[in-house]
Amino acid sequence: MHFSPFSSEFHLAGLALTLLWSPFTITTSLAQSQLQWPPLEVVTSLPHPQDPSVTLSLANAINADGTIVVGVQGLAGASSAAVWNTTQSPTVLLGNLPGYSSSFATGVSANGQVVIGNSIKYSNSSVVHAFRWEGGHLQDLGHLPGGNEAFATATNASGEIVVGNADNSSGLTRAFLWQNGSMQDLGTTGGASEAAAENVNADGTVVVGTLNKGNQISGAFRWQNGLMEELNPLTGDVEADAKDVSADGRIIVGHSGDRSTPNATRWVNGKVESLGTLRGDSYSYALGISDSSGVVVGNSIGAARTRAFRWQNGEMKDLGQLTGAVATHAIDISADGSTITGYSYDGTTYSAFIYRTAIQDLTNVQASAIEVANEFANAADLNSHLARKLREEECHISQGRNACLGVRAGATSLFQGTNAFGGSLTGAVNISDAFKLGASVGTYGEGNTGSTLDLNYGIGVGAFAEYLIGSLPLGPKDTPVRARLDGAWLYSDADVTRGQDFTDVQVGRGSTHFSSRTVGARLIVDHQLSENFMISPYIGAYWENTYQAGYDEQTELDTIAYIHGNSTSAAAGVFGLRSRFSVFEQLELGFGLQGEVDFFVDDVEVSASTNIPGLAHFSVGADRSKNRARFVAEASAAYNMTEQSRVEVMGKVFSARYQDQLSGDLAVRFSSSF
Repeated sequence: MHFSPFSSEFHLAGLALTLLWSPFTITTSLAQSQLQWPPLEVVTSLPHPQDPSVTLSLANAINADGTIVVGVQGLAGASSAAVWNTTQSPTVLLGNLPGYSSSFATGVSANGQVVIGNSIKYSNSSVVHAFRWEGGHLQDLGHLPGGNEAFATATNASGEIVVGNADNSSGLTRAFLWQNGSMQDLGTTGGASEAAAENVNADGTVVVGTLNKGNQISGAFRWQNGLMEELNPLTGDVEADAKDVSADGRIIVGHSGDRSTPNATRWVNGKVESLGTLRGDSYSYALGISDSSGVVVGNSIGAARTRAFRWQNGEMKDLGQLTGAVATHAIDISADGSTITGYSYDGTTYSAFIYRTAIQDLTNVQASAIEVANEFANAADLNSHLARKLREEECHISQGRNACLGVRAGATSLFQGTNAFGGSLTGAVNISDAFKLGASVGTYGEGNTGSTLDLNYGIGVGAFAEYLIGSLPLGPKDTPVRARLDGAWLYSDADVTRGQDFTDVQVGRGSTHFSSRTVGARLIVDHQLSENFMISPYIGAYWENTYQAGYDEQTELDTIAYIHGNSTSAAAGVFGLRSRFSVFEQLELGFGLQGEVDFFVDDVEVSASTNIPGLAHFSVGADRSKNRARFVAEASAAYNMTEQSRVEVMGKVFSARYQDQLSGDLAVRFSSSF
């Protein structure tokens, strides 16, 4: 095929090749004959596991310390260059150059502040233009004199220099170096008619890449100080390809050999050496090198298999594979040598991986951290609900008695999978005909908010005071009006186990706690409609605050999540009606309906930090829909066992503030009066 990244072959397969191995097609005949590149429509969602609409999501490059990943996200044919590292969202889409429909990122500066890539305009013949992104602005890098297109492949550490390939006035492909708004043709050497730049060293003084020597024969080159020199292949080989260069420009990696039997190769100060293959394999190729330790990554290929390798000090190590994988490919390594990224293929799905000391499924690692944050938000919601229940606890004082003790047992937050089981001990006393005091102690255990966070126990205290402030002349008898003030505090402890339900994820463990406090006030009117039937309308308000403590994982893991401590508050007005109906002397039925409206409410937002590429900082919960208006429907049945003792069964169905699904409570309470 014609040696040009702008050929029809490039447009059909070049995007996948760019993202997975190389932005240039001089050696794609090797890749197309030996490797299975994923169709764009079936690439596994890498950076944003919560968004099911994403059909294309793939990493292409990683920054110096392994915390920022760049690549592409979106729908095939309408994708956007993407950066994964932000405090607002796991993904930032960079958009396209004006008039272009798709884009993808191919490189990133050491600090992650500069991203380079390419925009594509689809028409009768597609057009590609290189861009440089910094501070929210996309800059078109232009093209060589007389040319029409340019393709950026890499940037130096500062992001000030970009290298790649562009067509010239003769329609030939040339390696270019862009700096300060000017694009320079790097020329060719060794009789080659075309050249393609693959990478550049840290200070931008050394460029490496591939030569087209005709007859589908490639050569490797090194460019420095305006001079391009061809790198010698291994003895007996006629072809070579340079893929990456160390920070100081001394070491170059790639492969030597023809397209059917390449061999991973390293050039050190111009001297060529073979890196070999993994045991039992036939050939290999190197794709990346770290800056600080000379670690080389690439792939080793044998009969019906491809394995990713890490080479250092003469030893080639198999990185392993994800569960069920039949092929594993390393793509890039961070400058500090700590992090390797790539993908595995199981015959159907392509899954990105991260490797530090062990291979992990990057999508699942990211999803496990997000799940922890989501369950923290659920637990904060549950804890505040338990505190509200404790605030409203009260035992029943039988007629003619002055005090009571009560014991309650039950389950709360049913239907949502965030249930907790426990009970409380309650006491109340009539200080006078007009004044009553009460207090309660509650405990909860065996609660859960999902597969990651388990509530071990919760303990809290509540108290209330009621005062008869007067009466209303609403019937034959005066209708009493009561004022009630109550409050509660609840503490819950929880164990966290991140990643246990995800495949190919190191399991992280830690603990945390939640603390809620709440106060409320209401006016209650007890109106006796008949001898057997009473209604009690009420109106009031409450305030609550829940503190969620931080969470740390053990530091020996490759990927570590840290949840930041946070506090959320809310204030709401309540209004409702409770009724009691005496069926006969021993049996009483109760029904109630309550509405709540928030005056103000914080987002139940949980922020986190990780050393997971693409999730250095993120938060969840801020976009949760808040039910500012809610309802509670309740029913109860009470049986007076004796003049002094009473047993009640109580149930509630309610809408939660941060949950779309209805929830429920069920409890049994025994009261004894004296």
